Amino acid sequence: MAERKVPIPVIAGKITKAKRKAGVYVLYELERVYDAKKSYNVPRRVTIGKVCPGDDKMIVPNENYQKYFPTADIPEEPSLSKYLLIANQEGTEKINGHPISARKEKSNPRENPFQGDYG
Repeated sequence: MAERKVPIPVIAGKITKAKRKAGVYVLYELERVYDAKKSYNVPRRVTIGKVCPGDDKMIVPNENYQKYFPTADIPEEPSLSKYLLIANQEGTEKINGHPISARKEKSNPRENPFQGDYG
């Protein structure tokens, strides 16, 4: 299945990358909350996608990307090509139609004792 790819949004100070076991993820900072006990701001972030392995300027977006960037243009997922649809249709015809029954008649009766003329 082909992945939808979009460019990483350019928002100064709001986009960060985090490297994890499965790859590099892009985080979007929603807000900063001041922690009085620690005396500094703690950022509140959400993951908006995963960086493409071959291109570090593009990401594969997730649901959060659409939630926080509703006006962003996300390409449609490619549908099956017409050639795959034709091949699927031909395969169904072979299962439901005559070509399979024609093959049964041509098979060797010694390979399958339940076929052949025993009358």
